Amino acid sequence: MKIISIVNNKGGVGKTTTTHNLGVAIAKQGYQVALIDFDAQANLSFALQHEPKKYLEDIIQSGGKLTKDDFSPTNVAGLYLLPNRTQITSSTFEGMNPLKKVNFLKTALTTLEDVDFVLIDTPPDLDIEVFASLGASSHVLIVIEYAPFALLGIAKLLENVEDVKTSGINPNLEILGVLATKVDQRMSLNQDIENSLQKTFKNKILQSKIRTSSKFDQAQSDRQNIFDFGDPKGSEDYQNLALEILAKLQ
Repeated sequence: MKIISIVNNKGGVGKTTTTHNLGVAIAKQGYQVALIDFDAQANLSFALQHEPKKYLEDIIQSGGKLTKDDFSPTNVAGLYLLPNRTQITSSTFEGMNPLKKVNFLKTALTTLEDVDFVLIDTPPDLDIEVFASLGASSHVLIVIEYAPFALLGIAKLLENVEDVKTSGINPNLEILGVLATKVDQRMSLNQDIENSLQKTFKNKILQSKIRTSSKFDQAQSDRQNIFDFGDPKGSEDYQNLALEILAKLQ
């Protein structure tokens, strides 16, 4: 089972959109995919049509372990969700020592079977939720919007990834790749951003890129994935991303 945290400490770069549509694209390849909504805004939980069984908060507060039956089926075959219901705050972790805060998700996922991929949508900060996600994950997918200051704050994110590895929390954590989103090929600025990314990430930049489109917001508002919404460009981009990631993980 591959567990992938989808991260960036900036908001609005497309983490939720990517978690949703990448999950759908991988499921369409015949895999069993479980999504976890760890973002307090719970946009992923809204976008996916599902009937909740358990919420992420239930797992945090009970310290329980997860099985596939705890995840809610969605309207996409092979795709499941552990939704978020309310804003996760320090009180959510009340009575839990720091080590358990970081490791609760890793512990909860140890009993999960019959799932090929877990994708975790993380919040736009570097708080306990992100550390817990990184601690539980086999891989990190960094989502970066093609925009000025795209690399702002990325150094701190990379430092935290390294801290999770060297501290012993998760020494096997790997960066799966860097995904560029909201790419507009008409903008000459894109090449400058590409050059900056190459200097920082070198061979970690994925060939697949997600082109800018208003269809993503419309689809999410209609509680649809980009495939069911019927956007050929967005569907092609996320299908290509899924195939590239599956090839890298073979």
